[in-house]
Amino acid sequence: MLIRFDLLRSELIYDHRELPGELDSHGARSSIPPPPPIARDYHGRSGLRGWIIIVLGKSPKNGAEIMDEIEMMSFGWWRPSPGSLYPALEAMSKDGLIRKREDGKYELTEAGESEFEKFRRGRSSTPENLEEMITNMEGYLSYMEEQGKDAVSPYRESLKKVAERINKLIGD
Repeated sequence: MLIRFDLLRSELIYDHRELPGELDSHGARSSIPPPPPIARDYHGRSGLRGWIIIVLGKSPKNGAEIMDEIEMMSFGWWRPSPGSLYPALEAMSKDGLIRKREDGKYELTEAGESEFEKFRRGRSSTPENLEEMITNMEGYLSYMEEQGKDAVSPYRESLKKVAERINKLIGD
C-alpha cells in the first residue's frame, strides 16, 4: 500500500494497488517510482482537462509537447493518446479555457488562467461555497474525533463557543 499526499486536494491518499518491481531490503518496491499525487486524481479522459490546464499554466505548448509533459509529470504512468488529447483541446477551446496560437501552440485564456490559479493555490484554500465549507468542517471534526478527548480537551471552551454559534445558526 502506498500513502501519498495529494497536493491539489491537501489530503492523504491511501493507494492499495500492488506495484510491479522487486522488493528492496526494507520491503518496498523500488524499481518504479510511485505515481505522483496528481496521477491518481487526474488520470483518464475526465481528468485530462486538469492536466492540460497545469501543463499550459507553465508555458504554451503544442499537442505533442503536452503529451510529453503529462507523461513526464506522471513519471511515465500515463501518456494521453492523440485520440483523447485533441478532442479535449478542442472542447477546452470551445469552453474558452485555451486558444490555439498561429504557431500551433495552445495557451491559456483569462478563464484558463483562473482555473490554473485554483490548481496552483490548491484545493485547501478558501472554500468557494457553503457545501465545500461544511465538507471541510466535517473533515476537521473527523480528525479531532480520531485524536480523542484527551487531545482536544485543552480546546474545550473554544469548541463549545463554535458549537453554540452553529446551534444558533441552525436554530437548535
